[in-house]
Amino acid sequence: MSITINVTRNDATPRMDALRASLTPGRLSAAVGPACANLTRAHLRDLGQNKRGWPTTNFWARAAKATSWRRVPEGTVVSINQIGVRQRFFGGPISPVNAKALTIPISPVAYGHVASDFPGIFALKTPKGTYLVQKDETEGMKKRERAKAIRGMGGNWKRREAGTLHFLFKLVSSVLQGPNPGVLPDMDEYRAESNKAVLAAVIKRDR
Repeated sequence: MSITINVTRNDATPRMDALRASLTPGRLSAAVGPACANLTRAHLRDLGQNKRGWPTTNFWARAAKATSWRRVPEGTVVSINQIGVRQRFFGGPISPVNAKALTIPISPVAYGHVASDFPGIFALKTPKGTYLVQKDETEGMKKRERAKAIRGMGGNWKRREAGTLHFLFKLVSSVLQGPNPGVLPDMDEYRAESNKAVLAAVIKRDR
């Protein structure tokens, strides 16, 4: 038994050829670029605030706002114009520039600030290292007012309330930061988002 099929009309091939011709690099980039940039922005925003519960500097929110895309001959590039993101992603050594030491915040009061933000700060050497400290500025306040002011600074307020010096920064010659690939979505997420964007562009063009 044999079956013969004769094609007398082929509407699919010309339509597919026209569709392929319409999906130019520029059109594909216009679809993939915004999709991958939006994926990156959402991922950065989801990284949240400081894990220690210290006052946020909105670093990741600012990184999300600084995310953009552009077309290049090879395809599409998503960029994050925020200092510090690359360092967190790749890791590596951090050394002081125009200074003898790095100032590492060790207090929620110091987080997001530099040493010059604190009047009267001075170095204090201890067996565990050298720290930048500040005298208790709440001395002289009434007990209730002082307690309220100290608790508003965050961190271990009981220790701060009992002390007369605030340890704000630790001085170090350099640090070696480990890489954190989780700063960005992984490649499977980018591929899935790209495929979805291309499919949406094809459906839109074919209507």
